[in-house]
Order: sequence, then structure tokens, then C-alpha cells
Amino acid sequence: MQVRLIVLTLATTLSAAQSPSVGITAKASTALPRQMSAEEATVRNAYAKLTYASQLGVLVNAVLYDGRRLAAVSGPNATDVGGIERELDDQINFDLRDFRVGNVSAIKDRELFSLVTLPVSDSFKLTNESLNYSIGSQFSTTSTTVSWMSVRWKTGTETVADNKAVVDKFNQKTLGQLLAMIRGEYSRFASFSVHATLHGKSISYDAIFLFPKNPLERDLWPIDLMAGSELVMFIKTPIYPGVFLETAFREHSAVQAWMDAHRLPSCPEKGAHAVCCDPQKGICGIDNDDLQKAMSVPVDPATREVFSKGGAQ
Repeated sequence: MQVRLIVLTLATTLSAAQSPSVGITAKASTALPRQMSAEEATVRNAYAKLTYASQLGVLVNAVLYDGRRLAAVSGPNATDVGGIERELDDQINFDLRDFRVGNVSAIKDRELFSLVTLPVSDSFKLTNESLNYSIGSQFSTTSTTVSWMSVRWKTGTETVADNKAVVDKFNQKTLGQLLAMIRGEYSRFASFSVHATLHGKSISYDAIFLFPKNPLERDLWPIDLMAGSELVMFIKTPIYPGVFLETAFREHSAVQAWMDAHRLPSCPEKGAHAVCCDPQKGICGIDNDDLQKAMSVPVDPATREVFSKGGAQ
């Protein structure tokens, strides 16, 4: 039976049981559940989603492209399960502390750079990426998608250039002056400290999220100068890993283990293509019932030929 593989779009844009041979675990918080403000929960979910999305990128490169999606970027191939585990563990991870939540009016007279940290030498380059994926046989066609976040350390030249643009625009401006430049009102804030680790290297800094008075008029505004403005659009970007649930790629042992490690017992939003986050545990994933339902839908056996050849090559 002839199988055809069609990769429709690759663009930069704003399992049931764990395999016994794979030891992937989500980096969940071990702290006891506690009362948490809605603002803090939103912040924690945003950074948990970023970790989840960066790990998705590892699976895309290793499983779909056999480690060869980009010529300039090396990575484990589909058979290197141990390498995939290490690469997943080496992605960006956040420890958020020292939350302060309140009304924007209480801090509107403070200069922006007294609330957030301006990068000196190290910061992150975030790139939202997505793939529309289609696998077809003579009997059926499976079309699905996956979005992920590529995260790397910026070069020194990139950081200096970006810092200059930020300083030129916001130096000595108060938060109130900054808000006066835009339409819509922000009423609440959550400021916090971040300890972020990527590829064995860490930085610590301060950031702040601003919450609109009317969410229908304005979006949540994260001001994290280490992550950059890409974080604004990313928060709204769907990251459902359809390609790893709706095709034979879900049978890869590393994919199965990763999905199982990010299985959540209950999500507030259930249904197809839903990924939710648990702010107490600091992880994102798919509702257990939704995951079982997705995994119960059989895949076209013919698509296993693509899976066995290493995916989208």
C-alpha cells in the first residue's frame, strides 16, 4: 500500500501507559497545594506552558524529523530514546517566587526598570513555530497540527541590540506613563522573581504581568524583558500536540512517556484540542479523560510506514 506524506506548512508564527524503558517525568512542584490568587495562577500557567511548548519542539525534531529539522541545530534522532530524555530535561524551566499582587494604581508612579530586570548579557530568544501535517494513504488522509516554542540563549550582539531598543523607548518612564501610551485600562498586576534554567545555564530576574480591567478590550500584558515580546502572543497560541495523538507517532516510546508524564487528572476546559495547566504543580498537559479518548481512536495502519521511516523528511 503506497503512503504519501505531505507537510503542508512549516511557519514561524506569533498514551495510555508509560513505556517501561523510558524515564521521562514532568518537573512538577513538590510543594503542598495552597491558596493562590487568580493573577499568580495565570502567571504560573504561562511559564508552565512555555516549558511544555519547548519540550514539544524536542519531540518534533527527534520523532518527526529524525533529529534533522534544521541543518544548523543538532539533536537526538528518533531511535535515541535516552538522548530525547536528556534533551527534554534540558529545555527551559522556571522557578517563580516572591509574588506581589495588587492594583496597578499602587505602582503607577514607579519607573518600569524598577519593576523588571533589563538583560545585561544573557536573555532568551523565543520563536513560535507550527506545523500543519498531513499523512495520507489510498483510503484515508489524516490532517493535524502541532505548535511549539523554540528557545535558545541570545548572542551577546542580539542582547545589546535589543536592550538599546528597549532603553531608548522606556528609559525613565513610569508605569503610568507607559500605560497612557496605549488604549484600554489595566487594573491589576502580579510582580515576581524568576529563576530560569536552559541547557544547564541559569539566570535570575524580575518580571511583571499586567491584567486588563476588561479582557475583551485588552490582552494580558506580560513584561518579561528576558523572554521578550514574543511571550505576549505565545500566551494565546494553541499548543495541542495533535500530531503526537492522532497519528502513529503516538506509538513512539518517548512520546508515550512524555504524554503520560503530562497527563492531568482534571482540566477546567475539556474537549478536543484542549491543553490546560496546573499552577500548583507547575505543569501543562491534557485532561486524563480527553487523553484516553484521543488514544482510543485508531490510527490508519498505513501511516506506520511513515513512522518507521522517521517522519517528515
